[in-house]
Amino acid sequence: MVLPEKLLAVFQQNAALYNQAASTIEQLALAQFMADGCLERQIRRLRKLYCEKKLLLFDAVKNMWILRELNQDPIRFSM
Repeated sequence: MVLPEKLLAVFQQNAALYNQAASTIEQLALAQFMADGCLERQIRRLRKLYCEKKLLLFDAVKNMWILRELNQDPIRFSM
């Protein structure tokens, strides 16, 4: 199991309550991925990507709202 040091004692006390679904090799691979800093890089990349997508969505909604306010057909102007 890959988890922070501060949670290790609590996990060991309650280990019988958990059902381990990942194999040891998968856990070791994830631990190495995290240790190498790849997880943080992936999270940063995804945050940036989804921020860009959110801004595109907001712009599209804003433009449709403006066209509706002007009594224009938003579908006709989106092409």
